[in-house]
Amino acid sequence: MPAQEGRLKVREWRRNRREILVGIWASGKVLSICAGNAPGEADGQSAFSISIAANRRWWKIRSSIRSEEMREEIDSLMEERGIDALVVVGRPTTCRDMAYLCGPVKITGGYVVKPRGGEAFLVVNLMERDEAAQSGLKVRLLSEFGWEEVVKEKGSGVAATAEILCRILEPFSPRKVAFYGQGAFGDVVALAESLKGAPFEAVFEQSRASVLTLARMRKDEDEIARIKDVGRRA
Repeated sequence: MPAQEGRLKVREWRRNRREILVGIWASGKVLSICAGNAPGEADGQSAFSISIAANRRWWKIRSSIRSEEMREEIDSLMEERGIDALVVVGRPTTCRDMAYLCGPVKITGGYVVKPRGGEAFLVVNLMERDEAAQSGLKVRLLSEFGWEEVVKEKGSGVAATAEILCRILEPFSPRKVAFYGQGAFGDVVALAESLKGAPFEAVFEQSRASVLTLARMRKDEDEIARIKDVGRRA
């Protein structure tokens, strides 16, 4: 029967197609590039499907393609706004800005720090060092900045977070630092209050017009084109 024959053709196509998953974690999605055409598709037309699963292999390709471009783009935007350093607080699985900078690594939390003109690095606890290394960023440990000492003095709340952030940023002597991340509204307000005594001006940009949002928007189209090219050559 025609319907049964059509289903068989679809199954055969699905078995024979070469599917390449490309992680575009910065947009919160994964672009699935399917080489080969399904029955009824025009020649040369690729089938695209969107998934929210991450693919580390392709994240590494994305990082190797864009690491220098990403840094230059962010540095340019930081200079335009007079920002000396930016800090992202959170975890990649729930924070898009975090994922944009360090990829889909499975850490429970940490800080990505990006000084203007310098390389971004990831600060985590000792137990998550190996997983954090999958990001491709330089990894620093909280213990390097006296985390245990800070917790004893300040407790494990927002005051301790503010103190450890000041210690992390101290070597760069920033005058203006932009903070990003995802958390409870009350925690963000408390952190902003705690940072009023910091030796730098702390700014909390609106997500729609932040440095990292603009960096993603400017590069997404070019990034997708480059990744498609990598997929075709793989």
